[in-house]
Amino acid sequence: MGCAINIASWLKLNQLSLEKLITRDNREAVRKIIFAHSVPPNMLGISDCIGSLLNSINALSEEPEIIRAEILKTGKLLVLIQQATGSHIKSGACPEFPMASTAVKKKTVIFLSSCPEFWGGSEELWSGVALRFARSGHNISVVKTRVDGTNPNIRILKESCTQVEDYNDHRDVLQRLKARLLPGSWLRDAPDSGYWWLSKFLRHQRPDLVVISQGENFDGLKFAGPCLDNGLPYVIVSQKACDFRWPKDQVRNLMQRFYTGAQRAYFVSDHNRELTEYQLGTRLSNAEVVRNPFLTPVSEALPWPTSVAGLYRLACLARLNIKEKGQDVLLQVLSYDKWRARPIHVDFFGIGVDRDALVAMADLLALTNVSFEGFTSDITGVWQTHHALVLPSRCEGLPLSVIEAMLCGRPVIATDVGGTAEILTDNRTGFLAWAATPQLLDEALERAWQRRHDWQSIGRLAAKSIRTHVPADPIATFADKIMELLR
Repeated sequence: MGCAINIASWLKLNQLSLEKLITRDNREAVRKIIFAHSVPPNMLGISDCIGSLLNSINALSEEPEIIRAEILKTGKLLVLIQQATGSHIKSGACPEFPMASTAVKKKTVIFLSSCPEFWGGSEELWSGVALRFARSGHNISVVKTRVDGTNPNIRILKESCTQVEDYNDHRDVLQRLKARLLPGSWLRDAPDSGYWWLSKFLRHQRPDLVVISQGENFDGLKFAGPCLDNGLPYVIVSQKACDFRWPKDQVRNLMQRFYTGAQRAYFVSDHNRELTEYQLGTRLSNAEVVRNPFLTPVSEALPWPTSVAGLYRLACLARLNIKEKGQDVLLQVLSYDKWRARPIHVDFFGIGVDRDALVAMADLLALTNVSFEGFTSDITGVWQTHHALVLPSRCEGLPLSVIEAMLCGRPVIATDVGGTAEILTDNRTGFLAWAATPQLLDEALERAWQRRHDWQSIGRLAAKSIRTHVPADPIATFADKIMELLR
């Protein structure tokens, strides 16, 4: 019997919606509902079963904080549907569905992350793909710098993956200290104990592919050496490139070798790809652009927030890192007399190494039109109460805060760094400052302020425009690219 519906495609489109409907408290009740649905053993019946299931689950979900439920992982969901309907989906029925087809061979993939923090935004893409592969039955291992076992993201990885290793555990104390104080020293020095451990680890695992994710465009290249030494295929994911960070002459040739030896070199923007080529002095024929996952799964622009007493509320969402995010430039601009006198307030969302410095600077300037709100994961909630994003970055990959603001229908005032200008049209879907200087940021803010009555329409246009630049599910898109390399 042929498929009346393509269950693989259906689950791919709807799995996240299914997962979000389930809480820890109601998962057992949901399990009973699944088993209670008995429909004829055909594919259309399965579709009906899922539809009824969704309605029943939706009625049970009352808590605002929704978690991913174990029983709705891809493979388990298929088994439950089979049991609920009494049907047995044969391998040939939906050949592209990973757990239903014997044509998909189990693969071994190792993900290596060089993120210097316990967890960073650059980790969402690779970790999302790692989880999808692990839940589809593949053998997935993770090696990351600075693993915090209490971090919820790490806990999820440990539950799903074969193993999760802290790279730093395999380096001695002096090597760890040197790596933190002298980034890039590993390229100039002899390989350290961590290098030799990783080489042995990869040689023992013999993965079908190694995915190297780096926070910038060179900080994770140390992981490429053991791959080349062992003749293992690998790809590189670069989350950022900075105009003011160029490789030293003595390591440029080695960096070239690592990049050109990769099966693919993925970047999050064309700007980052091109800048990396300039820094290496060579074109990368294996380069591709991918997008990061975002935290605002909205289908259209959010309703425009009401303005209390005519106040315009702007949000600056970024790590509190002056060197990269440039919040000091924004504070200088807000200290100008004209901005002090206008009904405008900027909320800084984020944490980071420069929080105390920025708070002290705001106090020094006696600013009453700013506040520091700390970290938030409720990005949609921010845009329900704020009118525009302001982002004075000095370097970027492709800032998620810009994408998320546009998805929610909010205009963006940002510096022209990284890939921002690739998704934002100046004076149409936002406003670009040509560099992170007080004068140029003030000029962009002034243009935006003069058109503040158009912000709602600009935001609606931005919401439509951004959806032509980013896929609905960046993790699935990247997973497909990796799977193609594994075939």
